[in-house]
Amino acid sequence: EQLSAVDALIDSMSLVVDDGEEIEDLFKVSKIPNPHFQRLFQCLHYKAFQPDKPLPSIDLHLKTMLDRPQELNASCITSLEQLKKLFTLQDLGKKKEQKIAQQIFKD
Repeated sequence: EQLSAVDALIDSMSLVVDDGEEIEDLFKVSKIPNPHFQRLFQCLHYKAFQPDKPLPSIDLHLKTMLDRPQELNASCITSLEQLKKLFTLQDLGKKKEQKIAQQIFKD
């Protein structure tokens, strides 16, 4: 049951939509610029014109490029809920403190 839940999660996280006739990518790689280069060029441009000011925060459109597509978020919710039910987490308490060699071999 746990294996089928993990398989369902992996299937729901697929970035390719295959409807039998054509395959469509959720991430349009050819249309998304590299966010690393975009940020680098933004910083270089900013520092060239305003060298004494601190760098601005990352632009919202760069952050949205790095986010998962909304379709992917919606399809994963049910699989994640099922995994939470099947894999329960328990607090085992505090770990026993490890002894170092100086504590074991007192001279």
